[in-house]
Formats: sequence, structure tokens, C-alpha cells
Amino acid sequence: MKVAYSFARLVAKIAYGTIIMKFGLAAIEKAFVVPAIFGQRDDIGRCIGCDGERMMDRNNNLWATRIEVLEGLFLE
Repeated sequence: MKVAYSFARLVAKIAYGTIIMKFGLAAIEKAFVVPAIFGQRDDIGRCIGCDGERMMDRNNNLWATRIEVLEGLFLE
């Protein structure tokens, strides 16, 4: 479980960096994922997870990221 948590934190770091690269740091009013990235909270599953429909196997083994802006909030 510790490896999965660390991997999720890595994915969150990459996604957060991508957001900063695309929109700039000034565009982020409150970064909800940062405390989880630093290990200060254990709610990384709130931001990083699966769609609940596909299982990892030989046909579905690629990771994807999605950037959404919903009501002015970036959802990673």
C-alpha cells in the first residue's frame, strides 16, 4: 500500500507541475493537492485514482491525465 501511495503522490506532482507549466502559478488560488503531495494529508485518492470502469491489464495499461476547470477550480 505504501508503494501505491508514493506512486499516487508522484502522479500528483507531475500533474501539478503540468498545471503550473500550462497556466502559471498565479492561476492557482488554492492548491488542494499540495498537502497530499508533501505527505501532510492522506487524501491523495481524492485527486488521483481510476475511473472505476477499467482494470489494468494488457489492453488498458496506459496512464492518462485530465485537466478540468469546474466553477473556477482546477480539478487534477
